[in-house]
Formats: sequence, C-alpha cells, structure tokens
Amino acid sequence: MLSPRAYQLIGMATWHGGKVYARRKAPQYAGPAKLAAAIVVGAVVLGAIAVVSSNLREPDPLTTV
Repeated sequence: MLSPRAYQLIGMATWHGGKVYARRKAPQYAGPAKLAAAIVVGAVVLGAIAVVSSNLREPDPLTTV
C-alpha cells in the first residue's frame, strides 16, 4: 500500500496532467469543459494506477484458494 502522501502526489500529478491535456487537445472549449476534461483524464489515470497497484500486491495466502 502507498502512503497517503504518495496518493496525494499522484492525485496532484494526474490533475496537472489532465489540465495540460485539456489545454493542448481542447483549446477551443470554455473553462468548464476544460475542467471536466481534466477531471476525466485524472480519474482514468488514477483508475489505471489503482488497477496496476492491486495486481502487484501479493495475494493473501489465507484467502487464496
């Protein structure tokens, strides 16, 4: 498991990455659309990190069949 500070840093990085992505890919959209794009991109990246980190953890021998 990651520390709370690590999750905070990952969240900040994905938020910033989402803002940069929205600025480059959707410059014609207004502020709320850029914010929505940043939230969606950040959520996708956080979901991918969660899936990868859950797959990297060793299975619990007591619950594994």
